[in-house]
Amino acid sequence: MEYKLYVGNLSYTTSETDLQTLFAEAGAVKSVALIKDRDSGRSKGFAFVEMENQKDMQNAISMFNGKHRTQLYYAQLC
Repeated sequence: MEYKLYVGNLSYTTSETDLQTLFAEAGAVKSVALIKDRDSGRSKGFAFVEMENQKDMQNAISMFNGKHRTQLYYAQLC
């Protein structure tokens, strides 16, 4: 099962490494995908972070939603 979070309102200077480091505070991070403009390569200000399990995903939501000016939305995929 996959536990993905949509992370919005990110600074354009945020990197995948920044997100990996931040979300590791909440639990095991499986993957980070920072969405970039295909022409300029610049961040579009949002990303998807996949956590290892539901507990880590819920912990990340509790820790970061509405903080650091970010918005977290999650989707549990089978």
